[in-house]
Amino acid sequence: MGPIFNTAKKGGKFKKAPKRPPHQTLMFPLLWMCMLQLHRSQWDAITEMDEHNRPIHTYQVCNVMEPNQNNWLRTNWISRDAAQKIYVEMKFTLRDCNSIPWVLGTCKETFNLYYVESDESHGIKFKPSQYTKIDTIAADESFTQMDLGDRILKLNTEIREVGPIERKGFYLAFQDIGACIALVSVRVFYKKCPFTVRNLAMFPDTIPRVDSSSLVEVRGSCVKSAEERDTPKLYCGADGDWLVPLGRCICSTGYEEIEGSCQGTSMTSLLPTGSPLHNLHRRKTEEKQHLQSNPKGYLQDFDAHGPPTSI
Repeated sequence: MGPIFNTAKKGGKFKKAPKRPPHQTLMFPLLWMCMLQLHRSQWDAITEMDEHNRPIHTYQVCNVMEPNQNNWLRTNWISRDAAQKIYVEMKFTLRDCNSIPWVLGTCKETFNLYYVESDESHGIKFKPSQYTKIDTIAADESFTQMDLGDRILKLNTEIREVGPIERKGFYLAFQDIGACIALVSVRVFYKKCPFTVRNLAMFPDTIPRVDSSSLVEVRGSCVKSAEERDTPKLYCGADGDWLVPLGRCICSTGYEEIEGSCQGTSMTSLLPTGSPLHNLHRRKTEEKQHLQSNPKGYLQDFDAHGPPTSI
């Protein structure tokens, strides 16, 4: 069969996927040019246009008329960085088999997601037997011939968890077993508790534990010109949220807390009211305020629509 998205070139519409949570951090952008089309695989790299005439790069396969399909698509090697638990977000469309005429049980409505850990790139070498299955992926919404006629292509978003990953990196692989499917995007990410400042203490980026039931205790360090009152601590949760703030820092003598930082207190505020130095400071302040209200020091100003005005 031909490309799945023929009508998209005439303005096919994609349903928008849910926005990703803010605490999720992009780990590695998967460019489709980095995908490896394996020997005898029926996946095709096809560029379509969305309703705004913007290119959409996809990988498509639709050999639903032939039995025993086994088509593989593999990513490039992905470094896991500091993370151990990885998340894979896939956006794809899938054709409803009942909407395809003359298909006698050879059409499928799922595909399989696999991975393998590795300390280095394997190049173009690929052995499916070394890969571990993550899950069978099905669509919440499949599209029909009627959707194609109306130029509507239903975009599904599925997220799967992978790990713990113990080696330096990994590969992902997608196995088609006879579906009519298009992979629109793949995003690989991990969760972290981001850098934050709480109670005048700084807490660094922190990766949660693999065990989602346990928290990571993190000790904070006081901001500049602050000192510990009680040991500042936060706990990093599995979803990348900071929990249970304990302790705090306080500003050192001569500093005051302003918007999460310690700023120096003016020495003149410590002078006795009415003292010569205090009065001199007040007079200088009034002169400065007057100059700010009249920045060029004019004693007269001319209104463009009237006579000179005293100020």
